[in-house]
Amino acid sequence: MRIGDLVRVTHHSSPNLVGLVIDINENPAPGLDPMPYRVQWVNPPVGYPKAQSLKAKWLEVVSASR
Repeated sequence: MRIGDLVRVTHHSSPNLVGLVIDINENPAPGLDPMPYRVQWVNPPVGYPKAQSLKAKWLEVVSASR
């Protein structure tokens, strides 16, 4: 996954959302389960955050950036 990729969230407790990877934390803090991919959602539901940090296993690339 790279910055600019269009992704879809696959986590079972999240709504069906599509967004763009806007940042990747290359060196996440040790300890807690890191969520290095920052995604800005396209048309999120009312009250839902416009951007979120997520794990790679919760994201599926829909369209890769070039």
